Amino acid sequence: IWQGSDAVEAAIDAAIEQDGALTEPYVARWLTRNMEPEHGLFLSSSMPIRDVQSFAAADGPALEVESNRGASGIDGVVSTAAGFAQGRDGPVTLLIGDVALLHDVNALAMLRHLEQPLTIVVLNNGGGGIFSFLPIAEHADVLTPLVNTPHAITFDGVCASFDVPHVHVSDRQAFEQAYDEALRSGSAWVIEVDSSLAGNEAEHARLEASIQKALQETATS
Repeated sequence: IWQGSDAVEAAIDAAIEQDGALTEPYVARWLTRNMEPEHGLFLSSSMPIRDVQSFAAADGPALEVESNRGASGIDGVVSTAAGFAQGRDGPVTLLIGDVALLHDVNALAMLRHLEQPLTIVVLNNGGGGIFSFLPIAEHADVLTPLVNTPHAITFDGVCASFDVPHVHVSDRQAFEQAYDEALRSGSAWVIEVDSSLAGNEAEHARLEASIQKALQETATS
C-alpha cells in the first residue's frame, strides 16, 4: 500500500510539473503543500473538496480543514467560511468555485468586519465544472446550458462594490505571489483563478491517466 501511495504522489507531482499551467488540481495541491500550518482551510462543496481529496499533497502540513454542505450543496459557503475563521480565531483560506461564490456573493459584505482574514481562492471555469464528470455529461444537448449553467461573470466588479481586494491570475507565479500578498496584508482578499470547463475536464483526465499508469507499473514491478 505504501509503495502504491508513493508512486501516486510521484505521478501527480510529475504530471503537474510537466503541464506547467495554473489548473484547478494544481491550486488544490499547492495550497495543501504550502499553507501555513496554523492556518485553516475551508473547502467548498462540488469540485474543490473533490480536488483536495484527489490531489492534496501528502507531505503538506497538518491543516485544520472544514467544509459545509448547504442547500443544493453550494449555498452559504462564504458565510460558513467566515464563521469558521471567526470561531477558530485564526486566518482561513477558502477554496471555492465560481457558481458557489455567486450563490453567496452578498456574504462578501461581512468580510471587512471579520477579526480574522479570509483569503478566498475562487476557481472560475465559467460554470458548474462538476457536471462534466457525471453521467449527464453524455447528453451534450442537456448539459449546456441547462445543467452546467455557463456564464461569463468575473468577480472584480462585485469585489470592488464590497471594498474587498481582488486580483485576477492566470499563471502559477501570479497566483503564488497574490496568495503571499494576501496573507501579508492581514485582510480579506479574493484571488480569482482563470480556468475553463473543457480545460478542467481534460486536466483531470490527464492526471488520472498518469495515476493509473503509476499504479499499474507498481503492481507489476
